[in-house]
Amino acid sequence: MAPIQLPFKSFPRKQFDDSVAAEVERIFLSACRKAVEAEKEHGPAGPFPDGEQVYDEAVAEVKQQWTQRGIWKAEWDAANQPRLTDRWTHEGPLPEGITPEEAAHPSEDISLKKSVVLSRHYASRPAKQYVEQVTLEKERIEAEHGVCPRGLAEDLVRARWVTRGIWSDDWFLIPGDAWMHEDEERGADVLSAGEQEEVTEVVLLTQSLLKKLQLLTETDEPSSKE
Repeated sequence: MAPIQLPFKSFPRKQFDDSVAAEVERIFLSACRKAVEAEKEHGPAGPFPDGEQVYDEAVAEVKQQWTQRGIWKAEWDAANQPRLTDRWTHEGPLPEGITPEEAAHPSEDISLKKSVVLSRHYASRPAKQYVEQVTLEKERIEAEHGVCPRGLAEDLVRARWVTRGIWSDDWFLIPGDAWMHEDEERGADVLSAGEQEEVTEVVLLTQSLLKKLQLLTETDEPSSKE
């Protein structure tokens, strides 16, 4: 069954939670591979990383990625995550000193400084985020396997977006300039009861994953002392 497309899935908070969950899995699987390799060479390996430690590491990694891409907001620092109904920077007012006309035609009579400011303002648009994620995916695969065709990285990122329900049916090979919640004429400033329930489900799934990681850690400790 195809993933259900709900506009709130493209909100910053939901995308942040999805990215953190994927990073937790990546870190955990990487630790498993390293443990297996170490056991082959040196015998029983030490305990797996603590579940809470893995989660904190994943949050820090995603935050760093978003900061490097220019889509992390300073207002999110206190909680280390976006609020449920926060929006992307490009959805807000234009940067000071840039007119709507300049934003609509950035290549015409606009200074280099304004062009850079406008580019940062639009960094959270789907098209730009897609390019950034494809580049990161390609670099990671190359680091592990030595080579990665860009087409493969594009397919992986596209499949991930489809699975998460943020790939719009209106897009073809690359995303457009607006997320689904922007295209929906629904005034989605507040989550509906159904959407809030799905957000809660994601939180519960994340907590369940952390508990499983903790149990694996506790199970592994006695064997590592023997």
